[in-house]
Amino acid sequence: MLNTAIYIHVPYCRRRCPYCDFYLVVAKPDHRFVECLLAEWAERRASWHEGVAMSLYFGGGTPSLLKVSELGRLISFFRDQVVLDAEAEITLEANPEDISEAWLGDLLSVGINRLSMGVQSFDDQILRHLGRKHSGEQAKKAVKQAQQAGFNNISVDLIVGVNQQTLSGIKDSLAYLSSINIPHISSYLLTIEENTNFYRRIRDQKMSEPSEDHQVDSYNLVQSYLLTAGYQQYDISSYAKPGFFSRHNQVYWAQGSYLGLGAGAHSMRLLADGALERLHNKAILQDWLRDPINSDHYQLDHLTKQEALRESLAFGLRNMAQGIDPALLALRHQCELAAGLPAVLEKMMDSGYLEEQNGRLRISSLGALFADSIMRQILCA
Repeated sequence: MLNTAIYIHVPYCRRRCPYCDFYLVVAKPDHRFVECLLAEWAERRASWHEGVAMSLYFGGGTPSLLKVSELGRLISFFRDQVVLDAEAEITLEANPEDISEAWLGDLLSVGINRLSMGVQSFDDQILRHLGRKHSGEQAKKAVKQAQQAGFNNISVDLIVGVNQQTLSGIKDSLAYLSSINIPHISSYLLTIEENTNFYRRIRDQKMSEPSEDHQVDSYNLVQSYLLTAGYQQYDISSYAKPGFFSRHNQVYWAQGSYLGLGAGAHSMRLLADGALERLHNKAILQDWLRDPINSDHYQLDHLTKQEALRESLAFGLRNMAQGIDPALLALRHQCELAAGLPAVLEKMMDSGYLEEQNGRLRISSLGALFADSIMRQILCA
């Protein structure tokens, strides 16, 4: 399977949710946006030697604010450029309030074959707390419409660990999604990031921090329920039926090469000597729109072979289905494993956080709750 991807960041939103720290602007998409993406691609294609991509992902922001004709133009362009695999996964993130029967049919006609739906909850009280504008019933209607339109590859995002949220409410959401055979569910614990409305409210003592015990209980409930319901936890936060793992996520966790286009997007590629190159498009939309090929709008970072190996070991563990083979990764990056790494890995295996199968190491179901700590220890080994 190909191990490359293209990501397009669409930073436009109708509003900023109180928990969101992604780069976005509250505005309608600028009429120059697609032309700027194509100009950026033309400038950077020469440095992207990765051939055809297995995934094209429209993220944001709210990429469903783009016109279907604009999405179709971009998809056709990448196909015509022969940089998109014929069977590529093409994902669009969408909010329930943007979805209609006619719109879904148009998406299918231009080549979108996977929807990632930002439902977050089916409980109206929780939706109001999270600043979402759709209702639980509206979300259910949107999901059903997508299925009826012919989308069989649908992912639904949920946020759990909210103080006002009951465990029975979480279970009801999971039961509903599994009952209608949604093949992919991503469940994220509510995290409080700086520069968000929730962070300021907690700082000003107008809101309580999320309860750590409640978050642990919420995570454990999601994990146990979905595993019992026939889903596989292939990622720290994602569960899927066989054949529906996100190809795009797997490129990220395998340290594959990906090209990000648009203000705020990230790119990465493996160099011939085993080192890594990262490129970050600065998150200033108006500068990017004025001149999308200006090198002043990008930050280039170079990771040595040793740094790249540590990242591959740590982030590769996010893929709970594949795990990592440290020896193979050392060959990939053309350097030796850190002397202290075996002791760190052995300690984690003794604790039950890692498990070995057929020479590969995987984070266990128990270890998934401590994934950030596990990865930090490997990065520091």
